[in-house]
Amino acid sequence: MKQFSDLHIHPFIRPAAENYVNPQSPKSSPWYQDIPKKKERDDFIIKYTQSDFTSLVQGGIKLAFSAFYPFEQQWFTSVGTGIVIDILAKIFTGLSKKYIDYVQSNTYNYRKELENQRKYFKQFFNNPHTVFIDGKEQKFTAKIPQNKDELKQFLNEENTLIVIPTIEGIASLFNGNAQSTEEINIDELKNYIKHLKNTSNTPFFITFAHHFYNGLCGHAISIFSENKLLDFVETSLIHQKKGIDSHFTPNAKDIAKCLLSIDEYKNTGKRILIDIKHMNVVSREQFYALVLEHNANNPDDKIPIIASHVAYSGKSTFAQLTKSLPEAYNSSSGDFDEADINLCDDDIVKIFASEGIIGINLDQRILANKKVIEKSKQYENNLENLRLFWAKQIVKNIIGMAKPILNSSFLQNKERVWDTFAIGSDYDGFIDPINGFITDMELNELNHYLAQALSTDQFFLNNNFGLTAAELANKIMFENSKNFLIKHYWEETGNETASDNIDNIIS
Repeated sequence: MKQFSDLHIHPFIRPAAENYVNPQSPKSSPWYQDIPKKKERDDFIIKYTQSDFTSLVQGGIKLAFSAFYPFEQQWFTSVGTGIVIDILAKIFTGLSKKYIDYVQSNTYNYRKELENQRKYFKQFFNNPHTVFIDGKEQKFTAKIPQNKDELKQFLNEENTLIVIPTIEGIASLFNGNAQSTEEINIDELKNYIKHLKNTSNTPFFITFAHHFYNGLCGHAISIFSENKLLDFVETSLIHQKKGIDSHFTPNAKDIAKCLLSIDEYKNTGKRILIDIKHMNVVSREQFYALVLEHNANNPDDKIPIIASHVAYSGKSTFAQLTKSLPEAYNSSSGDFDEADINLCDDDIVKIFASEGIIGINLDQRILANKKVIEKSKQYENNLENLRLFWAKQIVKNIIGMAKPILNSSFLQNKERVWDTFAIGSDYDGFIDPINGFITDMELNELNHYLAQALSTDQFFLNNNFGLTAAELANKIMFENSKNFLIKHYWEETGNETASDNIDNIIS
């Protein structure tokens, strides 16, 4: 079986919620698998598992960039609490009322929940687990490499699933909850980051923004449903507008430097890279300026910009990204969703200049617009044609992002263009997956159909730099993420016991 990578998944969300309610339940393990039923392929509320460890190894995933995520309180408290909110939240997320009440409570603490998750999931690493592959029983072990040498060693181990911890949202590091955005103790936050950078499961990168205002930068609108009634319910109950126009503040710049171990934070531990997904346009621009200035002054210490689970907007400039979901989703006339949660040419050129990486999101609302999704429905009864349709849509996004790189008059090493793209599905992140490929178990099929779609794409054939369609599909599905990780993974090893005392960390 071929090997694959997924740059952004959420295998910990459901098990962490289940562990809070019932630690003895098999569902509290990241190995727990709930295979989707055939009738669920078209569902936009996902109740099955998409990126559990069992599905990962059965799907041939070797590298799993797995995000820890303490739920943001605003998911469940935007218009208060109560039984109606609890019921609707349970319908949309499938999470238990007990867990939702926990997140809503005044005592809920983002950092404590993050540390609880990091500590709890340690037990599932380095212990062999039985998985059936093609009907045969095999033992697989999930491992977190502590340094670059271990990473290379694990890549050569046949039955090892390599888990690369990441974190979604800088608010996950706050010693507090939604109210913390009003009064962030920057010095205390920096001290926690320095602690985090010296632990045994330090996140490789952190998605700086997320769905709600974090007091440090602006976010893009990200929550809506394709169903008009559900969209009305969601947007009525979940409010994202606070901070939507905010800039990347001076404090955000300081925190970014601390994460990246640059300037006065140069010797404070392992570098934690920053993912720009969910930042609004103005915050992205300001972050790019910070990174590219550092890279110009430090050519031997270049910081790569990560966009872990995104798609192409079809727009050229930041100024053109003025629409928000779901307006752009409903009104975009081309092949893409023009919302500012997606990338424009200006984004792509800057990411490429930093030698960064772009993960392609498999949420159909991000990867396409309403017109394209409606067109896909003609293939609902033919899975082969449906998969080829969506593979071609992925290729359109990749080609759309490759063009501004190849057309640039100042970028160097443009033959590296095909090293830039990967898959960052966002599975188990409460997305509406493209119906042709709904879990990580289906990445082998995605690889096949991507190669098929690329083999007939004239732009790629004219600009392939010697690559075949199958070779580029393999790069997108595995090699690019692997090479990026090897290049930027840490030489040093973290402290195994540094994060064990949660009380000290949140005091």
